[in-house]
Amino acid sequence: MLNYPCLPLYSLPPHLHSSGVIVLVVIVLVVIVVVVIVVVVIVLVVIVLVVIVLVVIVVVVIVLVVIVLVVIVLVVIVLVVIVVVVIVLVVIVVVVIVLVVIVVVVIVLVVIVLVVIVLVVIVLVVIVLVVIVVVVIVLVVIVVVVIVGGDCGGGDCVGGDCVGGDCGGGDCVGGDCVGGDCGGGDCGGGDCVGGDCVGGDCGGGDCVGGDCVGGDCVSTMVPSSLFLYVS
Repeated sequence: MLNYPCLPLYSLPPHLHSSGVIVLVVIVLVVIVVVVIVVVVIVLVVIVLVVIVLVVIVVVVIVLVVIVLVVIVLVVIVLVVIVVVVIVLVVIVVVVIVLVVIVVVVIVLVVIVLVVIVLVVIVLVVIVLVVIVVVVIVLVVIVVVVIVGGDCGGGDCVGGDCVGGDCGGGDCVGGDCVGGDCGGGDCGGGDCVGGDCVGGDCGGGDCVGGDCVGGDCVSTMVPSSLFLYVS
């Protein structure tokens, strides 16, 4: 029986695999360090901005309170000196209105500033998380495509273990041919699994009613003419 041997599968030198993995690991570490540094810098900047805004607000409130108190004291002194009940009442009403307006404005400004700061922090955190996810996805794709390897059917599996070995249209999985013609040995409709033909006509010799396993015809229904053909 004709039996076409499978082409040998070659492996890349180990130092090429190790150097590629080291390069990828270094790239991942550099990206992670850069992302961490960026996040730390952003958080520090946000904290500094929050502190500055709060200090400014406190100073403004203190100044306003002092001004209001001075105005009140002056008004009270003038009213006491003038002793005009109507003027005193009007001034008191005006002062109260001004104080209420000032307090309301200060509260609104503080709330607006705090909301803006919270929104900025949330947006920055989301951006950092998106960048990290994108980097991880890209690295996973690179590892899958470059390290695991792909189709050996029309050329070399540079990232895998099949170098120069033809799987005949099949895929190179872990260095073994799955599908195709086993590198020159036709499986005749069968599959090439691990370099051996399973099913089909065993490379030209018909397997009548049986299966082609490892290039040999395993069957109890092989005609005598086939034995003559094999011999």
